[in-house]
Amino acid sequence: MSVRVVSVSGMSDMPSPWRLTAPQRLNWIAEQCESWKRYRESPQVAAPGSILAVDDAVLAEPPPSHLIAYRIAHAVEHLEFFLYPLVNGGVGFPTAPNTVARSGVIAAAHALWMLGPAERAERQRRGLRMAYLEAARERTALYEVESGPGTRDAPTRRAIWQRQVERCDDTMARAIAAGATLDMTAKDVTRVPDDTTVIDHVAKDYIAASHTDDAALVTAYRLNWRMHSGNAHALRWAALWHSDSLGSFTRGGAAVRITAGGEEGLSMVGAAMALFTKRAIELFEHARQRPTDR
Repeated sequence: MSVRVVSVSGMSDMPSPWRLTAPQRLNWIAEQCESWKRYRESPQVAAPGSILAVDDAVLAEPPPSHLIAYRIAHAVEHLEFFLYPLVNGGVGFPTAPNTVARSGVIAAAHALWMLGPAERAERQRRGLRMAYLEAARERTALYEVESGPGTRDAPTRRAIWQRQVERCDDTMARAIAAGATLDMTAKDVTRVPDDTTVIDHVAKDYIAASHTDDAALVTAYRLNWRMHSGNAHALRWAALWHSDSLGSFTRGGAAVRITAGGEEGLSMVGAAMALFTKRAIELFEHARQRPTDR
């Protein structure tokens, strides 16, 4: 089943999943996942002459559209992984699903952030920032590997390591040079996108394009993100926010049972991932297939 694509300013005609029952919501998410399998199974590339293909001219390697496609594939995979135990009678762990949801939400949000601007120059600026970020983070990892045992003493391994570092350096330098053609300073290109700000931004854009959801969704995404991050960093407060009291102790304090939020809570978390992912796919398909007017 293929994804239904609409105009870049509109969305698929569908009821808001927030207004469905939990079982209906899970069925809706499962249907979306089935239709999105191709995004994680095979590369989805920009057609020659498409909006994304022209956007990619700003940086040959890695093309920004490849970074977007990877984030969509990542979001789809994590949504499927999150959903699987819920629709197959599996055990629902109380906090682990939040780390999966966190990764899926930020992947879809990054894709939306890169695809969202109507102006080509701004899409390209965001693509350059993401390309620089990826190369810089990989370079940091390479230097950590380089200090490992045996790397310095093995000429072949050292040569491979050096080529990888040079590739990262080259990508970073080309991103800065390309940014200069778009009125970006080196500091602009190297500035790391703040994930919380990105999520707020794309949630507001989502609301502006939606006919079924309202501004409360922005707050819901922000809260979900904080909860997911708290669980991912093993912070107790996030777990206590979805717990059931088991009673008080006579000496003071109380016992609680950490829960996953039940079918209702988990289906809402899944819907949040699915909505961002769905919108990212709609924008991606529009931009990778539609010929540009330059």
